[in-house]
Amino acid sequence: MQNLILGTIGLLVASAGTPQDVPQLDLTPLSGTTLRRTFVAVHDLTLEGFRQRIDEGESRDLPGGARFTSKQRLVFDDLAGPAVGQRPLTLWRKFIALESTAALAPPEVKEPVLATAQTELVGASVVMTWAPEEQSYGRYYDAREEAESLLASLSVDPWMGWIVGKEKAEDGSWKIPAKDLGGLLAPGGDLGFTPGTARAGRRLSRTLVNGVGGGLEMAFGGQSTGELTVRPLGLQTNEEGARHLVFSLSLNGRWNSDVTERLSQTLLPREREQGSSFENASLSLGLNGRGQLLADPITGRPVSLKLNCTETVSMKLTEGLDTGNLFHQEMSMRGRLSIEHRVAERK
Repeated sequence: MQNLILGTIGLLVASAGTPQDVPQLDLTPLSGTTLRRTFVAVHDLTLEGFRQRIDEGESRDLPGGARFTSKQRLVFDDLAGPAVGQRPLTLWRKFIALESTAALAPPEVKEPVLATAQTELVGASVVMTWAPEEQSYGRYYDAREEAESLLASLSVDPWMGWIVGKEKAEDGSWKIPAKDLGGLLAPGGDLGFTPGTARAGRRLSRTLVNGVGGGLEMAFGGQSTGELTVRPLGLQTNEEGARHLVFSLSLNGRWNSDVTERLSQTLLPREREQGSSFENASLSLGLNGRGQLLADPITGRPVSLKLNCTETVSMKLTEGLDTGNLFHQEMSMRGRLSIEHRVAERK
């Protein structure tokens, strides 16, 4: 009788899902199927420090406490061709929606300053083709033509391809260096956002597109430290009864980059008329947080990712004025960043 009970318990445990029943995460691009990808990032930051000075004169500290909130929503369709490993030989991408908005609310001010960044890529589609002899992708517009200069800055990042692990620990976890997390923080790469043409909020829009509360692609290309740790948790069922292959995410990273060139490209019309120029500018971004990746329990293909972080961001710049003087500014913010990636197959 005891053997029978033990045997029954063993059967129940096995039916709950043994390790060999758990599918592996499948990051191979899905050839021939159009994927609708949605990325949403929400920043909620508070100004902690704001210092200015002219030349070598005395620094002036401006009041902090202003609240800076922003949201980026990116939607694009991806259609991958045949792949070699995780690399698609062709990838067609159409930009459905590219939105970037912000609001700055200084203390004791009733009406916040609003800003909207703009890009010409909305509605455009691009074909990216792998060239083995160059070990890189060629890019060209499909149908509607836009500025050729925008093509080189677009990244070829098939759905969740960036999360692949090279070496796994004994518990099945793996780490991804901070420098390789562009697909997590800025899918699609540099999408050509500019401050736009509206006069109201244009300076805030410039801040937004240069990596503060948005434009996080600007944090890459310089020095970075830290990593994202991905750890498999197995098959789990949520409160609604949906079953997923679950992975925990733990991020601790810092990025430092030179944004002088990009800032110079976003000089406002009046600044250009006055002969202003940026001598140097640097961006520092720090993220620390946790999240979760969900994959299909049958195929192992990722379906969504959520990440919540503490965010610190600072920018230092030196601007050459038409008077010949140098204007120095340092600004730092701290707050929260939430990120969500979703995907759905298009019929």
